[in-house]
Amino acid sequence: MRRTKAAIVLVAALTALVGCTTQGAPTPSPSADADELAVSKIKWEGGPQDPKLVMTTPLRVSQPTLGVIEPGTGASISMGQLVAFDSLVVDGETGAVEASTFTTGTPNQLILAQSTANSTMLTALTSSKVGARFLYVVPAPSNATPSSGSTPGTDGSLATTSKVIAVSVRSVTDLPTVAQGKARHPGSDLPIVTIGADGTPKLTAPKGKPSSTLTSGVLIEGSGPAVGEGQTIAAKYYGWLWDGTVFESVWGDQLPEVARLDEVISGWSRSLAGKKVGSRVLMVVPPAMAYGGAGRDMIPADATLIFLVDILGAY
Repeated sequence: MRRTKAAIVLVAALTALVGCTTQGAPTPSPSADADELAVSKIKWEGGPQDPKLVMTTPLRVSQPTLGVIEPGTGASISMGQLVAFDSLVVDGETGAVEASTFTTGTPNQLILAQSTANSTMLTALTSSKVGARFLYVVPAPSNATPSSGSTPGTDGSLATTSKVIAVSVRSVTDLPTVAQGKARHPGSDLPIVTIGADGTPKLTAPKGKPSSTLTSGVLIEGSGPAVGEGQTIAAKYYGWLWDGTVFESVWGDQLPEVARLDEVISGWSRSLAGKKVGSRVLMVVPPAMAYGGAGRDMIPADATLIFLVDILGAY
């Protein structure tokens, strides 16, 4: 389904501090290294709508580093859930505020998956509860140009401008496990797919040669918002070759696949954009809108693919 499995690293606008007017700083463990020690010295001050970080600049780290302010007392957070959180992003070199969702009033949203954040951010969120506040400090990209006067990081490499992100978790929401909505007839030009008693889809292999045209239809129409072209979706799906062979599936108790619509094969992006969250979509994708002459894993060259997709979330 994806063009690439490269993970998307979360290093953009995130904020902090709901209802807190006292200051605090994370406490390092006895074995804290230089990065952890630097983050532990950051103080979190300010009011509910105007959080502030007090720190000595430049602040540089050699690897993503966490500092917990408070773990939260609300609901637990797990992979596959939709998390809403506020954030404040500060330039570690100058201390200048770069972004804040507190000023916009609209929190960030993130479906927790390996493809939506790096392991440090995922660990921070899944180790927290709603109401948690923590600092997430990331070094500059490895291809960044070191600032004048930069000093070596803890691994001996030259550390450059870091981003200091203060995060406050607002809420967590479970995603549905299957499409939910009104049954629709997808059209006679699409293959027949039935759902077994155990919930597993079964394809009746089509006869004849496949068309070179992308075809899709809605089997279940959800009641959620329409998916935008550049949005991230959470989906469960089955993928078959034209002869009915299953080549890939994310279904049942598995965590949903999470990806941006502009990072999947064009057959997916064209078929799913505009569909409502909660929908089940059946599509036949020609090679030109899938993996073409190169193929991929169990997919041979020039293969026409059939997908059944449940859209479970989008943001």
